[in-house]
Amino acid sequence: PSKPATHRTCVVYSEIKSTRENPHLYRAVLRTLHRPLSVLVTNLSGTLLPLIASPAFTSVPSPQSPNPNPTQLHALALATFAGELLETFDELGLGHESDMRGDGLKGVRDSLATTIKRVVEPLVSGIKNDLMPHIEELEQLPPPAVKVAGVAKGTGIHPSITYLQSVMPVYARS
Repeated sequence: PSKPATHRTCVVYSEIKSTRENPHLYRAVLRTLHRPLSVLVTNLSGTLLPLIASPAFTSVPSPQSPNPNPTQLHALALATFAGELLETFDELGLGHESDMRGDGLKGVRDSLATTIKRVVEPLVSGIKNDLMPHIEELEQLPPPAVKVAGVAKGTGIHPSITYLQSVMPVYARS
């Protein structure tokens, strides 16, 4: 397994990994993690709420402004942290309640996944909402005719193609 990316997840990873050989100590460590992890996901959610409620969060990148704004960067950092912790959960097999004697961390796992979803879905939806009208125009409007020496010949580049060519590199990075 790869090492978790942040110091906080390294502590969780190392503490749990080091107690796997002793089932009683392992259960005790899991019990002690419940409260701090619950507080952590509550704080993540509380910090994220004003960010995703901000009008700046829903702005879509453009060729003139291709990078995420500070509000989006802050929200993405919180989602990245939640993702790293979720990866640690996956590496350790935590939060998969398949029986009554599970580790009790399914709620924390679900909250981390929700944190990521609350950040990623609006950003992807904004990009999708910007692209869909242009894609629909490609299906409905014929490309404009090109005039050569006053005579219409062939077809020119559709305006939606021009737009898509300019924004797709920006969206691909986003």
